[in-house]
Amino acid sequence: MKVAKDDKGRAISTGAEGDEAGESYSAFSNNPEEQEKSGAARVQLRLGLPAPDAQTIEQIEAEAVVLTIGGWKEMLLTNVQADVKKEIDLGEVLPGAKLIVKRICGGRRQTIVEARLEGPAAVNQLEVKIKSTGRRGGSSNTANRRATTSGKVTTRNLTLHAYGFEQGARGDRGKSNLPTLLVRYPQDMKRERLQFKLSTLDLL
Repeated sequence: MKVAKDDKGRAISTGAEGDEAGESYSAFSNNPEEQEKSGAARVQLRLGLPAPDAQTIEQIEAEAVVLTIGGWKEMLLTNVQADVKKEIDLGEVLPGAKLIVKRICGGRRQTIVEARLEGPAAVNQLEVKIKSTGRRGGSSNTANRRATTSGKVTTRNLTLHAYGFEQGARGDRGKSNLPTLLVRYPQDMKRERLQFKLSTLDLL
C-alpha cells in the first residue's frame, strides 16, 4: 500500500516498508468454481487506526500483484484409496508428476486426505481438491507444507479438507463413499501489477 489519508489530510499507518502485516491481498470463496465464473476476487487492505476525530478515509492508493490464468488442464481421480506404495500418474496435466495418497479419514460430512506430490518443480503449481460427487455442495481447502527439492525431484506434502460434501447416497457403502479428487494445472499464467485508488470511505 502506498498512501492512506483521512479527511484532514493526515496519514494513516499502512505498516512499515515491506511489512506484510501492513497489507494483505486475498481471493477466496466457499464456491471457487462460481467465483471463477464471475471473474471477481475479494481484496483486503489492512490499515492502522485513524485519528479519533477523523470522519472519513479520504484517500487510499494501493498496488496489488494480480495473477491471471487463461485456463486449466484438469483430470478427475475417482474412488481414491490410500496406498503409500501406489503412485498415481498425473501426466495428463503435468508430465512427470505423481500423486501418492497416504491417508483418508473423516465421516459423512467431513473428509480429510493426506497426500504427496512428486515430480518437476512445476508440481508447486498443481491444485488438488476434493470434489463433490453428490447433489449437495460444500467447501474444500488445501493446507500445504513447505516443498523440498532433491536433484530434479520436487516433493510437496499437502492435506485436503472438505466440509459438507455428500459423497454418496444415505446407506451407500464401499467405493461410492471414497473421495473424488480434482487435479488441475494452470495454463497461460500472467502476473501483472495493478494500481488502484479508493476515496471518501465513511468511518462508522
